[in-house]
Amino acid sequence: MQPGFRRFIVIPLFDYLVIFVVVTVALFNAFGDFFKQILDWSPSWLEWLAWLLWPLVAFIFFSDLWLQL
Repeated sequence: MQPGFRRFIVIPLFDYLVIFVVVTVALFNAFGDFFKQILDWSPSWLEWLAWLLWPLVAFIFFSDLWLQL
C-alpha cells in the first residue's frame, strides 16, 4: 500500500460515511416527528397510514441514493 493512499482515499471515504450515517439518522428522526404530529392531528382510524408512509419514505430515500450512483 502506498503512503498517500490512506490519506487521500480511506480517510475521506470514512468521513463521508460518518456524515452520511449522521444525516440519515437525523432525517429519519425528523420524519418520525413529522409522522407523529400528523397522526396526532388525524383521526385514530388513519393510524394505519404510518405503516404505509415509512416504507414509502425509505424507498424514496434509497432509490434516490441508487440513482445518484
